[in-house]
Amino acid sequence: ASLFWDFDLIVVDSNCREDAVKALATDGRIVFGYLSLGAVDKGRAWYSTLEEKKCLAGENKGYTSVRINLANPAAGKLFLDTVIPEMKQKGFNGLFLDDLDLIYTHNQGKYAVEL
Repeated sequence: ASLFWDFDLIVVDSNCREDAVKALATDGRIVFGYLSLGAVDKGRAWYSTLEEKKCLAGENKGYTSVRINLANPAAGKLFLDTVIPEMKQKGFNGLFLDDLDLIYTHNQGKYAVEL
């Protein structure tokens, strides 16, 4: 954590432990949790749920992740009902949303706005 003391805003992985988030958030630092809405790595806790609910949209070329199909309402429900509340509980000040370009390049912009 001491590596971050010189920064006012820090982005860390959403898997960061709650005690680490709280330690980083001292002295007025803002801590955002990283969350990809366009792709998911197979190691994420919610990968199996996305797979089970048929929310995966195929390979993310050039990466080890798989694209998320936001057209499936179960994907948005998972993020809004489970993933984001768990992140809030850890004490993140906000979210750093990644892979939004995948949403638009695969014609899912409408669903991202609805989310």
